Amino acid sequence: MDQRSNPAVHFRQKAAKSEWQRFNGSGSFASVPEELLAILLFLKEGGQYRECALTRLDKVMSEDPLPVDEDPYFALRAAPPVAALLQAQSLGIRTAVQEKLRAYLLFLGANLQESMRKEGASLSRFLRIRIELTLSIAAELLGDEGALQQTSLSIDDFFHPQLSPDLFTLLFTLEAVGRRHVGQDLLQSLRLVWSDEQGTFLGPPLCSFHEGALPSVQRADFWMSCLTGTLGEKLKRKAPPLESALYPDKPFAFPSSSSMPASVPSIADNWINPTHSLFTYRRGDLRLKPYWRAFHLVRGFISGNGPMVSFSVQGKVEGEVAVSKDGLAVQVRFSYTGEQVGVADPTDLIGFYVGPRSGIEYTVNDCRSTVFNLGDILSFKGGFGEIQVVFSQISGTSTVCGHMTAGARPAVECGDGVDWVAYLRPVKLEAKSDFLMTISVK
Repeated sequence: MDQRSNPAVHFRQKAAKSEWQRFNGSGSFASVPEELLAILLFLKEGGQYRECALTRLDKVMSEDPLPVDEDPYFALRAAPPVAALLQAQSLGIRTAVQEKLRAYLLFLGANLQESMRKEGASLSRFLRIRIELTLSIAAELLGDEGALQQTSLSIDDFFHPQLSPDLFTLLFTLEAVGRRHVGQDLLQSLRLVWSDEQGTFLGPPLCSFHEGALPSVQRADFWMSCLTGTLGEKLKRKAPPLESALYPDKPFAFPSSSSMPASVPSIADNWINPTHSLFTYRRGDLRLKPYWRAFHLVRGFISGNGPMVSFSVQGKVEGEVAVSKDGLAVQVRFSYTGEQVGVADPTDLIGFYVGPRSGIEYTVNDCRSTVFNLGDILSFKGGFGEIQVVFSQISGTSTVCGHMTAGARPAVECGDGVDWVAYLRPVKLEAKSDFLMTISVK
């Protein structure tokens, strides 16, 4: 791969440029793990950067006692950079410092084992897996024959790829010590929910904020870019995280698409083909209700002759809600009660969002209109094809009025609103009424 187009090299150089003043000046780091990452970053840059990094590493490792924290997360954050420094024998690290790094990794491992002993069954599966992986890495590097048996990883073990960036530090360290097979199932799942074109994870959308019509850039997006060797336009403009010091110099060789599973049923009901991807709500996901602005009942992406288009169903979920599929149609059943009367903000209601609206023409029963009735066909057309939406009432006698407007989906945390929005405004609600939104991709 051309080094100029290598995401790992691009991110590392960009991070070094932004961090150098703090590293070589009077700036300080929030934690020892963060400082070790900065040292590793500048060791890899070479020249004056390397000389300064070696001096700083000598100083950090001369502390007595070695830095530690009772919080097991400290050891989880510190172990990957320590492991990476142990592997970087060609970067000029003195033998005495290498021995201290080995002792520190052994110490961190003991700290994690004590956490597992104390916490026992109360540890979450996610945290237990992270600890086991870290201990396995330490055992490999320290030549310990008693390495732990590994639990197979799957994407369902994690809240969301974008919200689990520390997972990637472990995956890369596993690769470096020859244990990539431990995360093979997870890597395949990650590949299925990643867009090379956009440089972002497409799902699962349980807690996913947006910048316009596309998900916001998170640290995990930088990791996955290095895994795949692709550099999306959005990532080129963003400042990479300090963890870029751990990025592998070569992308992973992913299995061919023919050997990968056709779907990821453990994430949600998932439909993926070469141009579409769709993720839908699963019963039980409402445990995320406090994060409702980032929670999607439905989110899909369509690519065609033009920029990628995304559509979603969002809003405050009150009472029962159900999402089902019928062929290529998705149906969302939701309820209105008296509480919705007088709601001023349409994002508080269940609505359909599609964007970016530039390049998307919408009609109501083949006519241009900003209002619609139950049963009307809302059509959104563009280079991607066509999406049709129909609202219907399946129980109750409440009166509603359909509205079409320009706006922003609740998940948007930065950038302007770029969506077309369709929702039902309550006019007169009598007890509980149930409604159905049917979405079809043509």
